[in-house]
Amino acid sequence: MKFISFILIAIFFIITHLQAVTFKVEKDVKLNNALKKRVGLYWKYRGEKDFEHSYKYELPYERYLHSKMDYEIFFQHASKFSKIKLSKIVKCSNNICVLGIMLYPKFAPNDNTYINDKWIKISGIWYHKYIDSLLPRFQ
Repeated sequence: MKFISFILIAIFFIITHLQAVTFKVEKDVKLNNALKKRVGLYWKYRGEKDFEHSYKYELPYERYLHSKMDYEIFFQHASKFSKIKLSKIVKCSNNICVLGIMLYPKFAPNDNTYINDKWIKISGIWYHKYIDSLLPRFQ
């Protein structure tokens, strides 16, 4: 009986460990701890497709314009991630930061994607800025 309990606990641990999204910050990236924590939690939730939680990290005006249901529909086909790596700070001021992030899909971990991830501080809280258009952006 003890052996079966041990096996069940081991299987549970393995399954939960395989599902976990890891967030890594490169050694040379020096980032404000509050922002680092928000970035890590946001991408953990997005990587797990936990839109209930990731939606709360989006800019308030975007949440005003797009309901949580719209947000979920917009990201429903996005990949799940096994690892997110904060690789560099592209630019950063007191209220706006653009971070270089590497996303590693869960089912193709060698096929990573680099993005510039924008964060804006409002009333002391950092919020994520997502591109809310399906059309390509031209600068």
